[in-house]
Amino acid sequence: MQYYCRNLPLKYNGTVYAWWIDKDGKRNEFPSLENCDNLDDTVKFELNFIGDEDMLPVTRLHFSNPFKGSGKHEVSRLKCFGKVKTQPMPRSCDDLQRMGHTLNGIYSVRRAKRIETVFCQFDKRPDERQFQERIGYQNIKTKPIYFNVQKDKNFSKRDVPLPFEITIVNIGEAMDLPSGVFTAPVNGTYFFSFAGLAQFPMLTGPDPVPVQRELGANLYKNGERIAISQVNIGYLVYPDNRSPITLQSTVSLRAGDKIWIQLSIGISGGFLYDERHAEVDQGSHTHFNGWLLEEEI
Repeated sequence: MQYYCRNLPLKYNGTVYAWWIDKDGKRNEFPSLENCDNLDDTVKFELNFIGDEDMLPVTRLHFSNPFKGSGKHEVSRLKCFGKVKTQPMPRSCDDLQRMGHTLNGIYSVRRAKRIETVFCQFDKRPDERQFQERIGYQNIKTKPIYFNVQKDKNFSKRDVPLPFEITIVNIGEAMDLPSGVFTAPVNGTYFFSFAGLAQFPMLTGPDPVPVQRELGANLYKNGERIAISQVNIGYLVYPDNRSPITLQSTVSLRAGDKIWIQLSIGISGGFLYDERHAEVDQGSHTHFNGWLLEEEI
């Protein structure tokens, strides 16, 4: 700001006649120009606002005229100097304003675990209502992750990860078929679904006794069982007697966590049926699917 004066000081004999008001209503003085009262000709002075970002914006300029002199001020565009510490990625409208944004509008900001959309009204102060209004969150994925794998043969081993032979889709290459282990590439919430066909061999002998027959499909995370689905049969099993077995689970994973399916087999055995005979030539009975629902940033 420029101030032109003649016999009109901003401060004289310890009394202040001009000041500016910051956003909190606090009065701040201009640099003292007492010698303006002693000048014969009009002189121009540069008046600088000296303060930190907490004082801005300037809300009012005040000049009084108790003398027989003249004064005129001209306000140009505000020039700010110095550095303000901000987050590498903005976390709020306040951060955006500190980075230099001035236009009211819709912006993306980083919150604790996701990207959110907010409306910033920069013509209001950060402590005023409606300075920042939340609109919603954005489902950000740095890369797509989903798979669908299948088997093409029977499987009867217990307490080992279930391997697969057929890839329908494996976007992100996070599912390893030979080992049957899925490794989470990123932090986030994932959904897994398993479906199979349990078959129990028929009991033989001159006088077979009914026993409890069971086969379980277990979902394991880093060696710990977190979900189970089980088929139980408590009577004599007829030839080709089969029962579907399914399992679904939503799981929160960190990058590097491992997920797999593992069978548990009860008395008298049981297995997953999946021989590719003519009737199943176009598909398999055993399916394992998974995908990233929401990434945690």
